[in-house]
Amino acid sequence: ITRLPKGVHEIEIRKLGYKPYQARVNLNKAQTINANLVKKPKSIAAPTYTREQPETQTRRVSENVNVLNANVETPVVVIPAGKFKMGDINGNGLANERPVIEKAIANSFAMQSKEVTVGDYEKFVANTAYKTEAEINKGCAYYLNGEPVWEAALNWRNPGFEQGSDFPAVCLTYNDAKAYADWLSGQTGQQFRLPSEVEWEYAARAGTETEYPWGNEIGKNLANCGWCGSEWSNKRAAPVGSFSPNAFGLYDTVGNVWEWTGKKSGESDVAVRGGAWNFAPSLARVSTRLILAPDFRSNYIGFRLVRER
Repeated sequence: ITRLPKGVHEIEIRKLGYKPYQARVNLNKAQTINANLVKKPKSIAAPTYTREQPETQTRRVSENVNVLNANVETPVVVIPAGKFKMGDINGNGLANERPVIEKAIANSFAMQSKEVTVGDYEKFVANTAYKTEAEINKGCAYYLNGEPVWEAALNWRNPGFEQGSDFPAVCLTYNDAKAYADWLSGQTGQQFRLPSEVEWEYAARAGTETEYPWGNEIGKNLANCGWCGSEWSNKRAAPVGSFSPNAFGLYDTVGNVWEWTGKKSGESDVAVRGGAWNFAPSLARVSTRLILAPDFRSNYIGFRLVRER
């Protein structure tokens, strides 16, 4: 599922066994694109598990490979190229949100519209027998009186609150998230990775300069964060997509769970963004940065991925 915002886009239409169709379109209103796809020669029309596969697919493997067949769904939205001001625009943030710097996104990119779910992560584990760092050592942290407290029994399957398959997967480290991204890339033939902080904030802002997608006040029942008035606030994460998306079509960029971003070259720590169900609204602002060790895991941190062009 791909949504395109208004503006100029380079599009490519692909179908397995056919040559791709490319065009530039200027979307100012709904329109129909007629593409005449030319069939490839039979010798190269066989499935190759490359970018020509559909978003939902079954990967076939031989019986002696330790991977199960899996239907992998990857709903993404297209984030258009553009410029934005990154950081504490309104003067309510922390020192690590300053100075405000204008950043340019040279090319559009695709981002998962929702956080990776328990059901998504289950497919990965079922296919690979992967063990998360919480399951191997020390468990996972929960938040108590302003501090993370470690609980050996907690992990992504048992985060300390009741969850369903449509809840965000939590108790995962930076490396646990990267392992999922590598697997998804292999399953789909497309390159998935954690977003950079610049990509994350640009996508979360969706053209705004306010603290939240809807304005400078958190309001009530507009997101799942601490004291935000939702049925899940201060209790647990919410099913992904429980609130309205931002202008780019992204859900839960405010609250629900913090999201891992990509680690910068030469730096040992990693930023998580977006706030969480048990953190104050002031920490769910779009520019808030929480810096953590990559092996940290808690029941209030998850992730979503970017898909390369």
